[in-house]
Order: sequence, then C-alpha cells, then structure tokens
Amino acid sequence: EWIEVLDARRGGEDGEDEISLPLVRRYLHDELDLSYRHSRFREQRRVRFGERGSLIPAQRHVIEPPEIVMALGIRLHREDPQKLRADIARYKAYRKMAEPVQRHTGTVFKDPPGDEASHLIDQAGLKGKTRGKAQIAERNTNYMVNLGGASASDIAALVVEAHQRVLEQFGVDLELDVELHGEWQR
Repeated sequence: EWIEVLDARRGGEDGEDEISLPLVRRYLHDELDLSYRHSRFREQRRVRFGERGSLIPAQRHVIEPPEIVMALGIRLHREDPQKLRADIARYKAYRKMAEPVQRHTGTVFKDPPGDEASHLIDQAGLKGKTRGKAQIAERNTNYMVNLGGASASDIAALVVEAHQRVLEQFGVDLELDVELHGEWQR
C-alpha cells in the first residue's frame, strides 16, 4: 500500500559547510515501480553492462544505502495454513534440487522472456567454467560457486564472460539479478 523511507541523498547538496537533514518520504504503491524481482530501490543499485561488455558500477552516495525503509503498510489476505506449509515444502524441495550445494551467489541473471538464463549459459558451453577459485555452477549455470577463496574479481570476470558469450551467440542481453559488491572494479 505505502512505504516510508529515510532519504539521505540530500547530504552535501546545500554546500560543503552546511548540514542537510535527511527527509522522510512516503511513496504510494503506484510510485514504487514494483514487480517480480524489481523495485525502484533495487534499480538504483544495479550494476550494468557497458557497450563493450564491461561492468559499470551503480552510483554510490555519501550515505549507503541512500534510502532506508522505516515503515511500510501492507495488505494481507488469509490463506489456509496447510496450503501454505505445502507451498513452502514444495519451494524448499525445488531449491534443494535446483541450487548448487556449494556456497553460491544465487541467480546471477534474470530469465529473459521466453527462455531461461541457465539454459542460454549452458548452451554457450560455460557449464563448469572456472576463473581463479570461482566457477559457473554445473547444477545450474545461472549460479556462480565459490570453490574456496574466490575473489570478487573472479566472480565478476565469470559474470562478464557469461553475459558476453550469450550476447554473441544468441543475441540475448542478459540483465543482472544481483548486486555486485567487493573489490571487483579493477
């Protein structure tokens, strides 16, 4: 229904020597641009691919994150508890089957319309591909796994390679589904 955020982006706008107080803003549902795996808050932090395939970091602010959720109003509906338990059990079983056993990133790319990112990455011949101590997962190629001591640069290099290979071979510009953090910007 609505959300209230502490908006700290104003810091320093009034001049270097002046103190700017953060604002509390209320957004209605229609202003939030919410959909599956998408919101205006998440979009602001998304790393993007440049024209040459390199990763372009999201703009950073003096205070991170620049907007902090303080309160939200949600509308709930009743559901049969047995049905909810069954749904949860099905979801857990699916995750256990689909996700790598090793420590992993979670899904790296959003599924493009009409296909699955993992299918495209697999068809591009990248299943099991390693860089340093990072690997494109063998169970589901839309995950990157840490083989022990992987660096952020190792993961980022595999992300870029998967994106570029899929773009070159299939003409599909995969969109990131994760935020990249760490020392990968070299």
